[in-house]
Amino acid sequence: MKRRALSLTGPFHPTLLPFLDLIVSLIGIFVVVLALQQLVERPVGRLAETDYLLVCRDGRSLDLYRQPHGQPHPFGILELEQLLTALGEAGRVQNLTFAFTAACFTLREAFARTFDTVARRREGPPLLRLDYRPLSAQIEALEELLETWRGQRSNG
Repeated sequence: MKRRALSLTGPFHPTLLPFLDLIVSLIGIFVVVLALQQLVERPVGRLAETDYLLVCRDGRSLDLYRQPHGQPHPFGILELEQLLTALGEAGRVQNLTFAFTAACFTLREAFARTFDTVARRREGPPLLRLDYRPLSAQIEALEELLETWRGQRSNG
């Protein structure tokens, strides 16, 4: 008896079907992800609610701004604990933003360790919430940050 070979009619060879199945599945996943994705508007350039602003520009000292229009108070690396203790004594939760340039990673780490130490020593809930914000090394970056803070304070 003579066997007849199966002839495949159609554009796809059976060895391509698993590959094509993967491709169609990936396209389906992308369509679902894109269809279900929500557009979330994130405010650009906004600071988290800020009560105090600490700025590190040179990696050796910090400038504390208590008000957006006020003059900064300089603090050295050895005064971090006193600074945090004084800021935490306001009696209510304060929001502290730490802005730093690329030269300040060592000081930022020392500040984070001191912040954790002071927070652990305090009884009860913490009175300082900390927000880190990278800062460009350009001269006008600090002024732009202060202008953003001033705008938020006048609007809210």
